Amino acid sequence: MLGQLLPALSLFSCLVIAKTKDSDSHSIPANPNQPLSLPPHYQLLVGGQPGPFYTFNYDVSQKVITNSSMSVELGTGPSWVEFDQTKQFMFSSDATHTYNNLTNAGGVFSSKIDKDGKVTVISSSATGSQPVRVAVDKEARNLIVGTYIGATVERFTIDPKTRELSKKPAEKMVFTGRSVNPIRQTASFIHDVQYTPDYTQVVAIDLGTDMIRKFQVGKDGELTKMAPVTLPPGCGPRHLTWAPRADGAKLDAYVICSLTRVLLTFEVDIASNHKFTLKGKPLSTEPTHPLNRTTLEGSEILVSPDGRFVVTSTTQTSADPAFLPDNLLVSFPRDLKTGILGSTPIRTPTGGRVPRQFAFDPTGQLIAVAQQGAENVLVLQRDVETSEAKIVTQAPAERASFAVWRTLEK
Repeated sequence: MLGQLLPALSLFSCLVIAKTKDSDSHSIPANPNQPLSLPPHYQLLVGGQPGPFYTFNYDVSQKVITNSSMSVELGTGPSWVEFDQTKQFMFSSDATHTYNNLTNAGGVFSSKIDKDGKVTVISSSATGSQPVRVAVDKEARNLIVGTYIGATVERFTIDPKTRELSKKPAEKMVFTGRSVNPIRQTASFIHDVQYTPDYTQVVAIDLGTDMIRKFQVGKDGELTKMAPVTLPPGCGPRHLTWAPRADGAKLDAYVICSLTRVLLTFEVDIASNHKFTLKGKPLSTEPTHPLNRTTLEGSEILVSPDGRFVVTSTTQTSADPAFLPDNLLVSFPRDLKTGILGSTPIRTPTGGRVPRQFAFDPTGQLIAVAQQGAENVLVLQRDVETSEAKIVTQAPAERASFAVWRTLEK
């Protein structure tokens, strides 16, 4: 599968993780019009579902991806990674049903990752079935896990000295319910978990019940259920991304809906207990002329590092090559003061099947895309002023489901 790698991506050098889900990425530069300089190298971490965990190196000037290492120690289906503040310790989920030969169990791992991207597992613990996302608090004392089939939100404690996870969750909440889609919404399906940027609350995106489930965070990290945010019936929310307003008093939360392929915009009032208020109409993330809506899904959503664009991925799950043009990135301009998005997006075909997760590098000039159906990872060069992007290289990666940039300063 590794074979010869096509020209592409790299490994960086500074112990900074560039990933819009990371809290550092919530900050908007003081001068967003001043482009940042690209480092000479990046590290690209890629997980397959199912598949191994890859560490690729990307040479920025040569636009070449080379393979650094491959690990199977993080389970059979590494689905997401998060890092502590030092960027030396990594927490990941294994979206399996049979972790450690258990029935209906997934797994989470804590690991040490060195400057070359070599992973050494510290500990692992069983979770509900198919954990798809994890979130770590600011002090790396608690790990929140969302499971898709298990329909759970779980909290594991982290030893501050060893970074070992508790063998069992300190808290485990199981959710029930359904919504109007008779095929995809027969039960609760948690697809994303995140802390708010100030770490005072946790949100869990429930695709099966059309809800954003909310939790208050206690002084020791404990979670208390709050009233959920109800979304349009049948939309099937998948992921959420945060973006601060220029005045700092409010947040914007953008949600990508898997089943209806629309983007929802929420104003979040921080002072009012992070109250969500839906703004405007849903925005379509479909191709201009969809070839097959039946098997079309919304997938990922991120805000560009400068806060000026919201970008989504649209996935055509059909294997019919005639529908390949349906796979694309969709970029909406964003007003920094109001959070309102433009209604005329830029659509960029990815050239391959099932673009799942993608990630910006810290400068916003590069995008890495994990294509599960095409079984590769793409690197695109992006114009930060217009958000137009073009593919510059790719590398094979078995059932790639996420891609994360990593940079190490020498």
